[in-house]
Amino acid sequence: MKQENYIRPVMERAEKIPALLSMEILDEPHTYPSNVCRCKLCLKRFKEKYGYEMPRWMELVDVKDRRRYDFFDFIGDYYKEGFRITYQTLLKHRKRVQVNHVFALVGAGQYSTHNSFADDLKWFPYCDTFEFDCYNYMYAHFAAAEYVKFHQFHFAFARYRDLSRYYGNKELHFFVQTDDRDYPHDIEPLNAPVEILYTAIGQGAKVFHLMYKPTFSNVFGLREERWALFGKELVKIRKASPLLAKLEKQASPLAMMFPHTNCVLNPRPKELPEGYVGIGFYHKEERPFNRWYPSGYTPFNSYEFLFRYFGECDVIEERLVAEGRLAMHRALALLATTYIHADAARNIRQFIENGGILICDR
Repeated sequence: MKQENYIRPVMERAEKIPALLSMEILDEPHTYPSNVCRCKLCLKRFKEKYGYEMPRWMELVDVKDRRRYDFFDFIGDYYKEGFRITYQTLLKHRKRVQVNHVFALVGAGQYSTHNSFADDLKWFPYCDTFEFDCYNYMYAHFAAAEYVKFHQFHFAFARYRDLSRYYGNKELHFFVQTDDRDYPHDIEPLNAPVEILYTAIGQGAKVFHLMYKPTFSNVFGLREERWALFGKELVKIRKASPLLAKLEKQASPLAMMFPHTNCVLNPRPKELPEGYVGIGFYHKEERPFNRWYPSGYTPFNSYEFLFRYFGECDVIEERLVAEGRLAMHRALALLATTYIHADAARNIRQFIENGGILICDR
């Protein structure tokens, strides 16, 4: 097997490095239109599964029916198989080194499926540990980010915490941004890393990596006083770490549904405000407002309102709602959603008939 011929020598070498504790499978896995395989075998399997010829990604731009849903369902399964084979082969040859997945909000609706796609639910289980990144200051793209602090951050934690819970409480890791990469154009608060660290701990993270990225920065360091403050708080946290490591955040009575079907079928059109190009890692004063392509439709602001008003709010994947996984919640928020899978709709109706509360915006 080709995978084994490649993986075996890599793992043999990795096991000889004492300081190597884990290996990243792939940073922020996602796919673009150019990555979709159209070999004879893939075309054959698509037709066998769905009963018609496999369309091309760009042929589905204005399509909002089963064909678009099937297409992304197939892509999710295609890469799922790749991750599964890789992980099983790694387990066969490794003795010590852990396998780590690094996810990003591509799989949580942040970006339009006209542009890219990731299926976190299907790709999630093939690892020992996982982490995600969300840089509240560096990439605060959305409207109200200065006024509704950490809205994107809280949503992302709720999303990945629920997936972790579904797959047996996989250990949640997180990146803490420590650099001053845009200084002096953008000067972050001295306590920004501390603020991120404490919030991440409160949201259930157990292991932390430091994000220090001089490659694309204006400077090649971070302020000494910022680092000193961060280190001081790390000493405090260390005293409580044995207890923190054992604590598990419980499911919230309120959950917002992540509408996978709507994300796939109803992406934002390809449009940007005048003067904007590409994805755009803009500075804060230049960022587009919510819902501009390619930043999808994810209702970060609405989520943050629920989170602050009720104190907690989980994010549950629509396909898990379709499986009937609502019993742990008393209320469900369904926002910014036009399309929903029939099985999920059926279970939401049953949830309401059983006394559950539905919060919706249409």
